[in-house]
Amino acid sequence: MAVFSDLYLDYQQEHWGTQLLWPVWVWTLHVPERRRDGLNVLAFTVLRLHAAGCDDPDWIAEHLGVDGELIRYIVGAELIANGLLDQKRRLTQLGTKQLERSGEGSLQQRAALLFQSAESSTLWPRQQGALREIEPIDLDARYPSFLADRDSGQILSPFVLSPANRDVPPRPSIAEFRDALRQDRIARRHQRLRASGGRDPDGLPSDAIELIDPHPRPAWVLCRVYKGPTDEHPWLVSDPLGQTRAANWMRKEVFEASRRVPALARRLGRLLGETEEKEDWETYRRREDEQVRFEVFERFPAADRIPGLEDRLVELLRVRATVTAAGSHKRTEEVGNLIIQCQRTLEQCFLWLLKHWPLERPGDRLSRQMRVADLQQALGCAVPALSKCFIEGMRVQPSKVYGALRHGTGSLRQYLAGVLLSLVDHRQHPFGLVAPDQDLMLRLLALSQDRDAAGHGGDQHTAQPDRQLALRHADTALDIVERLMEGILEDGQKQTR
Repeated sequence: MAVFSDLYLDYQQEHWGTQLLWPVWVWTLHVPERRRDGLNVLAFTVLRLHAAGCDDPDWIAEHLGVDGELIRYIVGAELIANGLLDQKRRLTQLGTKQLERSGEGSLQQRAALLFQSAESSTLWPRQQGALREIEPIDLDARYPSFLADRDSGQILSPFVLSPANRDVPPRPSIAEFRDALRQDRIARRHQRLRASGGRDPDGLPSDAIELIDPHPRPAWVLCRVYKGPTDEHPWLVSDPLGQTRAANWMRKEVFEASRRVPALARRLGRLLGETEEKEDWETYRRREDEQVRFEVFERFPAADRIPGLEDRLVELLRVRATVTAAGSHKRTEEVGNLIIQCQRTLEQCFLWLLKHWPLERPGDRLSRQMRVADLQQALGCAVPALSKCFIEGMRVQPSKVYGALRHGTGSLRQYLAGVLLSLVDHRQHPFGLVAPDQDLMLRLLALSQDRDAAGHGGDQHTAQPDRQLALRHADTALDIVERLMEGILEDGQKQTR
């Protein structure tokens, strides 16, 4: 197995369960050990070059032997952000004073190792300060085994996952490296707060980067899959870098790899007590459930901010999968159920928005006696991008919108009207990324109209929606939730700055 690498790493504290050797690419970053008032050597050199009139990042990168993206990062995130250069990359008075101090301050560096999965090309949200190597018992063996404990003589014979692609991957961006360092710092802080880790020898004071080695090193990292407690998931995967007990992001990696590699699926099946003849290591329903939950986890990272939304999305995606698999079969009940799930998912979002971004002075701006024309005019003023076709197609009574806002009881369009009216009161409203999209809003309107047909059996004017239409409505609901998640994450980032 040394074709990919002969470097084996082990950061595990425990070695029970099913052992895996995971292929990774190890990137070495050079980061500041600590910072004082001054700049590191590279940033100081870049500042001096700008003072001398050399502000071309590619020229600087070529002459310093580093990556151009790193130079742009230093200029934007450090020199301009700290007021040493202005927006036109010219030296400021503060920058001049910094040069006069001759770049004093801490110039110490340390290595931070970041790991990129050779299976998924994902950069793990963890870092380590050193390679913790382990040596196989027999260097010439096709499948390596290791001595886990000298006292007990326990031998580890892990499953070796051959990487899907052995080519050196493109280097992650500076932003991806910084995000991985940031997530590692958050995980370490949470660990200390839980009093489960105590000291933090590899902690980073910031996500600053001073240098990145141009070539990653291939390696295998030991991790394990084990049965979870009854109140958690049936199976868990350890954090391969030992930062936390279990890692959801690593469980997703293992799950996806098991779908590609039948031998891994069988190995995990034995762990969970299924017969060896079965190629699937969970029942079909469990596999489907896992796939859906992983999709929610990946596509809607902020879904947990809205209580109950994750379960709504799981049900919506599950019904959508059933309707998709039905093919040409009508499955009228499932088609109708799919649209109803779309409506329930969006209502869950809109009710939460109305609670956290409420309409200011609703008694002054909305009343039971309000005319429909006045409500339509208010909607147009709240969101000028809304078309006349959309506003008239809403067909909502002011009294019912008023009741929906006061008591939280109503229908999809009534909640939507309240959300649209509240956009005027909140500049950073997450739905502000959705409302200006006229095409998406018209699709939402069509969804709500077909939901009426699906929920009430239709009438002489409205036929039951067909399968393709229901799938389009599902895409509409998921697109809206995805856009809404972007707005929630963006608002959260602005609040933490």
